[in-house]
Amino acid sequence: VLFPKTYSNKRFKDVTVERVGHDSFLIRGQGQIFEANFNWIVEDGHEELKKGYQMTDAGAPKWGKFEFGIQVQKNRTNSTLTLVIFESSAKDGSRQYELPIPLF
Repeated sequence: VLFPKTYSNKRFKDVTVERVGHDSFLIRGQGQIFEANFNWIVEDGHEELKKGYQMTDAGAPKWGKFEFGIQVQKNRTNSTLTLVIFESSAKDGSRQYELPIPLF
């Protein structure tokens, strides 16, 4: 049985990516996030192709579950797309606890 690769850091755990179409992905995992709100971007090493935010079903100190889908296409065929999920600082909006996940 092939288990999906999981990604984690201090704020995110058991994060998996499932490719559900040519350029569609389903992301699942858990986050221990202040006010349950986190952000994500997809970048190719040169530019941000897509971004958004999601919520977990519980705020810190609990671990809340999340699941969301994204659809994104490459601008350059030889580039690698990376999904980065992160928490935004309540103080200054800077990215914290970035978790990079290669898509394709």
